[in-house]
Amino acid sequence: MSRMRRVARIVLISLTVGAALVLGGTAASADDTIWNIKAPDHVQAAQMALLDTIWN
Repeated sequence: MSRMRRVARIVLISLTVGAALVLGGTAASADDTIWNIKAPDHVQAAQMALLDTIWN
């Protein structure tokens, strides 16, 4: 059970990160690295809620 829960967390994190990158705005160009992409507020809120759930 613990292993399935860990796999589920990894999948959720991967999906959240993927969604943040897709919804984050512009595609990475030569002078715009992936680190400069800012996710919308609702995506950041979802990420924070997910991280809070994982760590607590």
